[in-house]
Amino acid sequence: MRIGIGTLVWTLVVLGGASLVGRVVHILSVDGKASPTDQREVNNASIKGAGMHLDAKLQHLLWFIQISDLHLSVFQDPTRMSQLRGFASSTVSAISPAVVLASGDLTDAKNVDMLGSKQYIEEWATYKDILYTSGVLNKTIWLDIRGNHDNFNVPSLSSEENFYQKYSIQGQHSKRSYMYTRRYGSDSVSFIGVDASLLPGPRRPFNFI
Repeated sequence: MRIGIGTLVWTLVVLGGASLVGRVVHILSVDGKASPTDQREVNNASIKGAGMHLDAKLQHLLWFIQISDLHLSVFQDPTRMSQLRGFASSTVSAISPAVVLASGDLTDAKNVDMLGSKQYIEEWATYKDILYTSGVLNKTIWLDIRGNHDNFNVPSLSSEENFYQKYSIQGQHSKRSYMYTRRYGSDSVSFIGVDASLLPGPRRPFNFI
C-alpha cells in the first residue's frame, strides 16, 4: 500500500507534537512525595532547618518591591516618566521596602515609527535623573538590570551604546548578572539579577525572531 507524502508529513507532525508534550509534562511534573520540613539535601549535604515559625511579629520578614517594563520613551506616552517619579517619591516612602527590583526594559529604545530601534541617551538620562532627584536612592536599595529593550542595537558590553553601564544604578558596578545580599539581624536574603540579553544585542524586529 502506498503512503502519500501528506500522510507521512502529518504522521511526523503528530509524533513530534506528542514528543514535545511529553517533554513539557516531564519538566512540569513534581514528585508526589512530601518534602521534609526540617531537613533538606543541598549538594548532598544534610542541612537541618532552624524550626522557624511565622507569627504576628515582623521578625524574619523583609519587604521588597518589584517593578518591571518601565519603557521610558522619548516618543511614546510621556506619563511613564511622571508615573516613575511618583512611584520613586511617594510609593516607596509609603511602603518603605528594603529593596526595589527594577527587572528590565527600563527604557523603550524604539524609533518613532515603532518599527526600528536605537538606544536613546535621553531615555537613559531621564531614568537616572528621576532616581537621583526623587531621593529614592536614600530610602532603599535600588537593584536594576537590563531587559531586551535595554539591549537593542548594543554590539558589546564595552560599546558606547551600552548606556546601562553609565545611567543605571547597578550597571556602574556589574556589567551583567550580579547578586546582592541584604543582611538584617541574624537573617539574610540574596537577590540574584540574571541578565539574559543576547550578545550582540539585535535590533528590532530581529530581536523577536
